[in-house]
Amino acid sequence: MIIKNMKEAFPEMKSEKYGSGLIPVLQWGIIIILTGIGIALLVAFISTIVTGPVSSIIIFFFLFIIAGSLTGFLIYEAVKLKDQRVYNILVNDRGVSFLNKSDAIIYEIKYKDLAANPDDYKRDLFSASSGTGKFSSFRMNLFIFIKGKDQKIRKRLVNFSIIPLKNKYALIGYFLKGVRLYRPDLNIDPKVYRDFYLDEKSLCFDPEIRRKDFLLKGLGMTVAFLILLFVFYYTENRNT
Repeated sequence: MIIKNMKEAFPEMKSEKYGSGLIPVLQWGIIIILTGIGIALLVAFISTIVTGPVSSIIIFFFLFIIAGSLTGFLIYEAVKLKDQRVYNILVNDRGVSFLNKSDAIIYEIKYKDLAANPDDYKRDLFSASSGTGKFSSFRMNLFIFIKGKDQKIRKRLVNFSIIPLKNKYALIGYFLKGVRLYRPDLNIDPKVYRDFYLDEKSLCFDPEIRRKDFLLKGLGMTVAFLILLFVFYYTENRNT
């Protein structure tokens, strides 16, 4: 009865995508374009065999091989690997599941499999940048710890950015809400709420927090650009 009530209190949340059929159309569009480029390169290669220098023959041959390889890889991915491509993300009382086009589970991360950070002085769930440099803070990811079948605890990325989503931050917040509910023994780094624009109490996505964050970051980049421009201008005038 308790488990049933918990499930009713924690209904599932599914991803909302930007144009569900857009990615396959773009993929096949790229395949068609690459096929056209490959045919053009093949014609050019055949022509250079008859009239062109050896250097041109070699260049067109390698370009044709590259175009053909890319086309073949994309066709293989579109046809053979379509069942292994993530189309949807589902958060429910079990954890987070990554689904294919038929809504079959490709892989999932269950709340019961989450583990504490082996380093006792650090948080069990935290955010970290996937990039480097000035814009790294725009590419934050959620990390957890999982205990494998070999009983070893490993850090793992929960990739909510694997597909373009309208409700990415809402899904992250809902997953964290599930962690609070089903794994209250785990500690969530407070920075996670800031990095994913979540209200710390409700764990709901707050667009106002994101708007303010983007404004601050934009202002910071503008100031940095103006400083660099001033330094460049000052250096140029000093040299002249």
